[in-house]
Amino acid sequence: MAPRRWRRFAQLACVLALSAAGLWPTARLHGQSPGDQSPTVSHLLLPFVPNGETYGGVGPWYGTLVVQNVEPAPVTLRLRRPEVPRPLVEETLAPHATRIWPAPVLLGSGTGTAILAEARWADEQEALAAGGCVWSPLGEVIEVTRGTGQQDIVHSKGVAAGVSVDGVIFGGQSPVYGQDYTWRREGHTITITWLPGGRAPQPGQVYYVHATPLDRFGAECPPPSIAGAVLITTPQPALDGRPDGRQVAVSAVGRGGEYPSYQVALVQTNNGWDTVLHLTNLDPSSPCTMDVSLYATGVSDEENPTFTFSRTLAPGQTWHLDLREAGVPDGFTGWASWASGSPLEGCFAGPSVVVDRIKRVAGPDGQLAVLVLSFTVSQGHFAPLVFGPSSGWNTGVAVVGHKAFALHAFAPDGSWLKSVEVPIAGSQRLLDRDPYQELWSRGQTILYRPDLPVAQAAAVLEFRSGDTYPAVTDLVRYGEPGQPSQAMSYPLLEGVSEEQRLALPLVQRRSPGGEGFDTTLYLFNAAFEGTATVELQLFDLDGTPRMAPAGQPWRIAIPAYGTASISLADLDWIPEGWQGSAVVTVVEAPHRVAGLATLISDDVVGDGGAALPLTPILTTAGSAEPPSPRLDVDPSNAPGGLGWPDFSPRIGSTWVIGAVLIVDVIDGPNAGFHLVTGSSSLLPKLPRGGTDTVRVCWDLDGSTTCDPSEPEVVVPVTWAEQPGSP
Repeated sequence: MAPRRWRRFAQLACVLALSAAGLWPTARLHGQSPGDQSPTVSHLLLPFVPNGETYGGVGPWYGTLVVQNVEPAPVTLRLRRPEVPRPLVEETLAPHATRIWPAPVLLGSGTGTAILAEARWADEQEALAAGGCVWSPLGEVIEVTRGTGQQDIVHSKGVAAGVSVDGVIFGGQSPVYGQDYTWRREGHTITITWLPGGRAPQPGQVYYVHATPLDRFGAECPPPSIAGAVLITTPQPALDGRPDGRQVAVSAVGRGGEYPSYQVALVQTNNGWDTVLHLTNLDPSSPCTMDVSLYATGVSDEENPTFTFSRTLAPGQTWHLDLREAGVPDGFTGWASWASGSPLEGCFAGPSVVVDRIKRVAGPDGQLAVLVLSFTVSQGHFAPLVFGPSSGWNTGVAVVGHKAFALHAFAPDGSWLKSVEVPIAGSQRLLDRDPYQELWSRGQTILYRPDLPVAQAAAVLEFRSGDTYPAVTDLVRYGEPGQPSQAMSYPLLEGVSEEQRLALPLVQRRSPGGEGFDTTLYLFNAAFEGTATVELQLFDLDGTPRMAPAGQPWRIAIPAYGTASISLADLDWIPEGWQGSAVVTVVEAPHRVAGLATLISDDVVGDGGAALPLTPILTTAGSAEPPSPRLDVDPSNAPGGLGWPDFSPRIGSTWVIGAVLIVDVIDGPNAGFHLVTGSSSLLPKLPRGGTDTVRVCWDLDGSTTCDPSEPEVVVPVTWAEQPGSP
């Protein structure tokens, strides 16, 4: 069946697109994960929704769920607990509509827990009529008669963008890809290659090829996209998603369950703060043991942890690990890692984790400043909002990593402010490992003003390192008695590419009575050269577009390394007290566009604040011809101009994960080096110093050779002299 994609809808009108930090619409759980894992269903993990719990010496805490249908066709949404297949809620969301559920309505008198959201098209024909790409469970089934040679040629029909071969079935058994056969595709032609020694049909035997339709970027037709957030309040729930000035409000969102171990860049009990980790067992049927290790600032992960904790959790059970109650003394700062049981122990799904940092603030009403640290596994590189000295806020970053990282600061207009090389405290050289690579243990560095290279009222930071790492940015403001004290926290962001989208399920303009927040959006162009253009659109809760006065799309041009900020309070055509959702479409971008939203009431005592990264929606809304593959190279990724640059295989502007690259040193001190790899981030350091000429090609057809028609780059790579170099 041919994939049918989204047409480009009426150009997006004005707005704000903010989103749930670290929530990814297609997050999958490893192993036998809970939930419907059909490719027609999208998955969203809301890692912890409190329902009247007290923790950190504060409470009761309540969560309010907000879920957004990002698509222009209806979706059926199911919300459920991880250990219970029966849904708490099942209903249809209209195109672009948003629904709000307070925890007491959703969970009744039950305890707080993680919530799994699952969405599928409500009507596939309506989705197709809107230009959607609907996955077929069978795809195209092609009958093939085995030939006498090593290869069989198969012709698919009606698949414009290509196919993937899901299975080759004969005699009631399925051969194994890579062991019994391989395949490659060129247009509508699929070549099946039977491998020597593997299971194969006999010549003349009939077998079947199962071909699944692909979208325009070479992925299976995606399920519908949804986005979500959780608004946390105390001492009462925000019934309609708007705090009323008597509550502290933050957002707790994150990603969990995809990998068996995690790290978070900052936990603390110093300066009056407390940290509470909420770990939920997502396995639907098995108890799982959760192990938590804390490392003090300056301590390497090669050393013994400073503190360790362990607990076995029943399916769906949440462990509230309060560091103060658990015996961590005052004055501790550091970072945490945790792991769950393995499939060998019968534990098939990882934990869902949220980390709260809570502080009482002096004042006549005993107000609080609260941070809910969003946790995400796949970290980015950009912090699009850093307040400078003149703003009244303090800003800090905590980074867990190896050896050192480069930190670059840019003003909102994209002009460079300063660059610094920051060592990782406690990171140690591992001399007993591979002699050809510099391997370092992990440590932690914390920077607050004035150590941050920011002198203006607001700026953006770019982090560069040879590896990904957990990091968190803190924004804190302490008010005088009678004035608000606020604190926000967000992870580093990565952003999306051209024609992809960013979503925000919670956008508000404060009412005259003080209910709700004022939303401000910060969009960052992560390209080192070239302007990015985005379109913004707001939607009412029922999905109705809210048009700008001119009725035209609102396009915003963002200079290289620049940041655009849009405050809902400045839009006179948005009524006070309004709330809805937003979508950002990246129209043109030489690299990525990342974004962050803040939800703040500047003059309402008792209101907290929230910093929400925009939710990446990696499916697209266009219907143009599939763009050609290309191989980009970014030399700025090489620290100090030494080592490998960043090789980026892309289709259009979308980075292709797992693309096979062939690396050859064709001239220089390391001439003759050859590597076939599926990860450009794991290239080894070469032993001989000097400058090599390196050819890298993208092996599109799986031949393990560089063909003339395949994307290729030739670049110089310079190495520092290594000990023992000839």
